[in-house]
Amino acid sequence: MVNQMATSQASCIECGGNGWIRVPYSQTKEEIHAMCPTCAYTGTVDPKTEEHYKNIIREKEERIEELLRDNKKLANEYNDQVERLRKAGVI
Repeated sequence: MVNQMATSQASCIECGGNGWIRVPYSQTKEEIHAMCPTCAYTGTVDPKTEEHYKNIIREKEERIEELLRDNKKLANEYNDQVERLRKAGVI
C-alpha cells in the first residue's frame, strides 16, 4: 500500500513539496509565507490532475500581469522624476 501511495502522488510544483509558498514582498511589504493553495498544504498532488497545471499557469500569468503593472508604474514614476529634474535645470 505504501508503494502504491508513493507512485500515485507527486511533489507539488508550486511549493516544491513543502506545503508553503512565499508571498511576494510587493504585496505585503514584509517576508511572509502562506499555505500552498495548490496542494492544500500537503506538498503532494495527483500528477494526472490537469486542473493542477491549469491553476499553476493561471497563477503565473496573473503574477506576470502584476509585475508588468508594477514595472509600468515604476517607469512612469522614474520618467516623472527625470522630467521634474529637467524642469529644475538639474539635468
